Amino acid sequence: QRPTAATMATKRRRIRLDLGSQFQLQCPCCYRPGVPFCDSCDPESSAQRLQGLRALMKVHQLDAYLVTSQDAHSSEYVCSADERRSFLTGFSGSAGSALVTAEQALLWTDSRYFLQAEKQLQGTEWLLMRQSQPQVPDFSDWALEHLKDKTLGVDPRFISFEQAEEWSAKWNSAVHLKEVSLNLVDAIWTTRPEDPCNVLEIHPLHLAGESVDSKLRRVREAIQEQKASCILLSALDQIAWLFNLRGSDIEYNPVFFAYAAVFQDSAVLFLRALDEGRPGVSEEIRTLLSQAKVTLKPYSTFFSEMGAVLKPDEKVFLEAHSSSLAVMSLVRPDLRVKGISPVEEFKACKNAVEIEGLKRACKRDSIALVQVLSSLEKQLAANGASA
Repeated sequence: QRPTAATMATKRRRIRLDLGSQFQLQCPCCYRPGVPFCDSCDPESSAQRLQGLRALMKVHQLDAYLVTSQDAHSSEYVCSADERRSFLTGFSGSAGSALVTAEQALLWTDSRYFLQAEKQLQGTEWLLMRQSQPQVPDFSDWALEHLKDKTLGVDPRFISFEQAEEWSAKWNSAVHLKEVSLNLVDAIWTTRPEDPCNVLEIHPLHLAGESVDSKLRRVREAIQEQKASCILLSALDQIAWLFNLRGSDIEYNPVFFAYAAVFQDSAVLFLRALDEGRPGVSEEIRTLLSQAKVTLKPYSTFFSEMGAVLKPDEKVFLEAHSSSLAVMSLVRPDLRVKGISPVEEFKACKNAVEIEGLKRACKRDSIALVQVLSSLEKQLAANGASA
């Protein structure tokens, strides 16, 4: 479930920075050195947040910094802890990208959100860039014109490789894309909610229609055909389907935070539930996955583990759309096999058990809808109105 305001207020972080002698950040409320804002300072206004971000941009020698709506898994919907663009801009729509320079703050969003963005950005420095409207350049065109020979900072976890490739093809070397491992928004977001980690549940075989072992076998055959010996998975829905598990880390989505690696004779599932201080997983889940030769490891160790486990000459299958720049950097360019994930294709083709489950779900949804409409009709009749 989404954290309450009280829960969010209790989650505070302070990131200290090694600034050297050129820059010295100080919290505006207590002048504590080394941080844009201290634990007890909550930058409520857009101007304060931009001030803090721009101070950090100077530290990292950035001319601009891009904040997208994505999480580390290119999810369509994100949890409250990943709503960085919303925190920075005050715009709460589900789609949009924010760009900050020393002099400007720009927000791109599509026509679904023009009215909402106008209202929420009113009275701030943010300039609304209405996507696909006449005389309004998209982000990549604007960057090519205004950031030529300048440095654009991004968090590599939140930029898909597919998107970065498109920028590179357009910009060539005109815009320097700099990967900044420390997220600058997190450094000023003193009330950022706790990263969600809810209880995992097994999606039983009588609902899945196929065992984990069978799914892994099909995936291995598919990547072998592509001359790859391993596949790295980032998309949360693909991971949930492949390992017959379900979660609730993102509201209204049955997914959980994880990465996965499937090799020809083994598989590794990196779960946030196994990070330090997290609840862990049940023995039933451990038994289910051990039977399919799946090893469980903490989510936070994914990048260090994969950097050590992947062989120097091992070809790895990666989906450019769902894999971030950070994930792609684990594999040398000449060893990357890119394409649509076979897991995505297998998941899209429902088996007989899944189809029957969809039919039952549709019946339950239809009954619920009829009950709501019937209740509304009775209320209207009782008040003398016509349905």
